[in-house]
Amino acid sequence: MGHRWSFMIGSLVALCGALGPVLLKAQPSAEPILKLELGIGGQSRLGQWTPFVCEVSEALANGLAKARVTCQDVDDQPAGYELPLYRHPQQERLYLGHFILGRTYGRLKLQLLNQQDQVLAEQTLNVRPDGATWRIVPATTKLIAFVGLAPTARSLLPSSAALRSGTEATSLLEVPDIRSFPWQARGLQTLDTLVLSANNHLDLEQLTPAHVQAIEEWVRAGGKLILWTGSQADQTAGGRDLIARLVPGQWQGGTLLQTSGKLEIQVNAKVTLINSTRPNVPAIRLVPQGAVVALQQDDLPLVVRRAHGFGSLTFVALPLDSDEFVSWPGTSNLLDQLIAGTRWTEERSMAETFSSRVTHYGYRDVAGQLKGALDQFSRVTVISFSSIALLIGLFILLVGPVDYFIVKKWFKRPEWTWATFLMWVALFSVAAVFLSRAAKPDSLQVRSLEIIDWDARDGSLRGSLWAGMYSPHASLSDIRLQVETGLVESVTHAEVRLMGQPGTGLGGTESGMGIGWQNLPYRQTESSGPGAAEQLELQQLPIPVAASRSFNGEWRGSTALPVRSRLRFNRRTGRLTGNFVNPLDVPLRDVRILYENWGYVFEGSLGPGESIDLVEARERTAKAILTLRGLRSDDPTQSEPWNVADTDIRRIAHLMMFYQAAGGQAYATLTHAYWNRIDFSDILHTGCAVLTAELPDGVARLVLDGRAVDASQQEQTVMLRIVLPVEMEAR
Repeated sequence: MGHRWSFMIGSLVALCGALGPVLLKAQPSAEPILKLELGIGGQSRLGQWTPFVCEVSEALANGLAKARVTCQDVDDQPAGYELPLYRHPQQERLYLGHFILGRTYGRLKLQLLNQQDQVLAEQTLNVRPDGATWRIVPATTKLIAFVGLAPTARSLLPSSAALRSGTEATSLLEVPDIRSFPWQARGLQTLDTLVLSANNHLDLEQLTPAHVQAIEEWVRAGGKLILWTGSQADQTAGGRDLIARLVPGQWQGGTLLQTSGKLEIQVNAKVTLINSTRPNVPAIRLVPQGAVVALQQDDLPLVVRRAHGFGSLTFVALPLDSDEFVSWPGTSNLLDQLIAGTRWTEERSMAETFSSRVTHYGYRDVAGQLKGALDQFSRVTVISFSSIALLIGLFILLVGPVDYFIVKKWFKRPEWTWATFLMWVALFSVAAVFLSRAAKPDSLQVRSLEIIDWDARDGSLRGSLWAGMYSPHASLSDIRLQVETGLVESVTHAEVRLMGQPGTGLGGTESGMGIGWQNLPYRQTESSGPGAAEQLELQQLPIPVAASRSFNGEWRGSTALPVRSRLRFNRRTGRLTGNFVNPLDVPLRDVRILYENWGYVFEGSLGPGESIDLVEARERTAKAILTLRGLRSDDPTQSEPWNVADTDIRRIAHLMMFYQAAGGQAYATLTHAYWNRIDFSDILHTGCAVLTAELPDGVARLVLDGRAVDASQQEQTVMLRIVLPVEMEAR
């Protein structure tokens, strides 16, 4: 017996010795990451894509393919993001990756993998809201990044903190080195505004085509860019690429500004910019193309704005970080106004007056109100506490006085109470089961809002989907986004992810506690799907029984359908004229056209191929339309107050689409920072009009375990926005 055990142990040792080198070769030991930078400028937002840039050794520089980041998601559940790594165009040892952080606590594990999913490098760190090199801000904080700013101009940054209004917070960050700036558009989604100084202090040689393309894609997807250049910007390849892609007109080089009266009036400056000691300041001469001149001095446009895709470009013909402007007190006011955009004349004190109305619903952003509305399923009945209390009282009454009367007074057999008690328990158990099944359906239920944006100038499309899903069964499911053809000719990107609840309420990203999901990890991966260049999907996502989960989807694509529209703006009358033809094969309901501060409302629906003329519309101010002014019979001059408990998805959608035009936080009492890219208020002031309408069906659907959600299981609200060019008539 002893010899047999000795032989088995010896054989096992020999086998381990033979397989040891093979196993070590299959799973090489992970190296440490030499340098890791998280976020942009050391900052990132909860619930948004967070970029990271890592530096690896020379030995690993050519073998990396993707990254796996494990952290807590927006529902306080462990998530693994397995997404591609992007190599720096010039620095071969630098790689860029992305993940979404949902909590300001826990551990974050970063692993760098090769094509065979072998871990080649890794690093683990503790997540804290205010780390030494990485600061995590709440989901409702707006991030404004300054890139290429001169060191002497840093004194301008604290003044921009005055942009805070009410509970809307703004965080400023600086990126001194363009090499660590994300060179993929996904990494910029955490930003609200990007201020790019292409003056002499920015090393334009380091501004690669990948950086410029990432910035342009980010703007087209809804970003807001403020740009100024130096007179030598066209001397480098990076500068020429920047000018060609992002300058809203024909860049003609440097010139001199010799008068500054209108600029001083605009910023309410008490000190003149041009004087005897400073007879002129440097400027750039630009011939605007498809843009609006927001500020002009003599024949020199100083501030030019243009809608670029679904975002906005603001070009400043003045190098604001040069010594001449840093020393002028009016520069900080100008910078604040540029960042504020369409709110140049807004009374910020109003926001402070209304900020005291912060509600106790657990959210302070419009995103929270939408999430709550999407959780209201028409076929799911929530049994109220009063109903449960009534049933408990009835049960006590039956097993007490009623049972005593029956067995004692009626049958005169007190010993039967043991049987009657069990009978009451069984009866109420059956009633509870029946009531529970009657209140909740046995099939999947989805309630969604989809906003489809269409740029009539080039046919580009962007879709945004928010969906609440009720499931009667528990499962581990794979979920992706499917974009149907018809309006959409081609899709370049589609992604779905969990929709977080910003704020400190139950389950909120800042609450410090989750909402009780099973602690089962899931994965977010990227793959190629039919009709989509890249598809981001959820894999093995836990879905609890008789509970709901919320999702956010985005897609981008294009269409070949032409838009027949001719709108003209009469500068003398200040009114919009023209017509629009419905290009779709479905009717449009609740059609509105908004331009600058005016809106045009059309009665009834617009059938396929039918045309409308603005002379037939009811003209009102955009703010009056968005705030339902005039609906109150007691005072037609008053707007309908915003109800933060309202679950009308159409009403919430209109506020999200034109938040600042409706009055911003001064009207809604809620911020709109989590999905601020949906707000088209800035585009209304860039020489473009926006048509809004409601569609009967959407184009995006959730796909659960390979099967698209059936239309009978989905209650959807679909909004269409078309960006229409406007011709400027001579005075």
